[in-house]
Amino acid sequence: LSPGDAQEMQYAMDQALRFESPHYVRMGKSDIGNVHKAPISIPVGDLVSLRSGKNKKIAFIATGSMLKTAMSLADSCGDFSVWSAPSIKPINEVQIIEIAQDAETIITLEEHSVAGGLGSLIAEIVCAIGGTKVIRLGVQDRFSQKCGSYEYLIKEHELDVASLLSQLDILKINF
Repeated sequence: LSPGDAQEMQYAMDQALRFESPHYVRMGKSDIGNVHKAPISIPVGDLVSLRSGKNKKIAFIATGSMLKTAMSLADSCGDFSVWSAPSIKPINEVQIIEIAQDAETIITLEEHSVAGGLGSLIAEIVCAIGGTKVIRLGVQDRFSQKCGSYEYLIKEHELDVASLLSQLDILKINF
């Protein structure tokens, strides 16, 4: 489970108490503020729509602390949908396939390694149906160079909005 704000943290703790097997809740140390205006109540594994975009070209799927960043990117780039994945395992594969069938490109955002995280999971699911490009934005396969504040580390790993926009520009993502 990877909650992105206080509402998702409450959801994650409620779900964690229901599990009868080992589980993991990834709790970030930085309070990025709330994304949800009210408590969420969804089946475990479902994604939460944060924003329904009219432009179906791109869909953002984010987890954890990257929710607000995904909203900022969607605001900067156009009227695109943004989804939150408060649960990575389990995850609703049918819902992901529906998102993929609706979009030309899915951009995943996570404060986690791009290898073996949310982006990899989405790519594996979408690969089965083909036709939708998946771009994984997250921590590259390296350790931090220095210790620092949350803001410093986000910038070092190029997970701030300006760096992410630059990465998308390099990848020739046309909004």
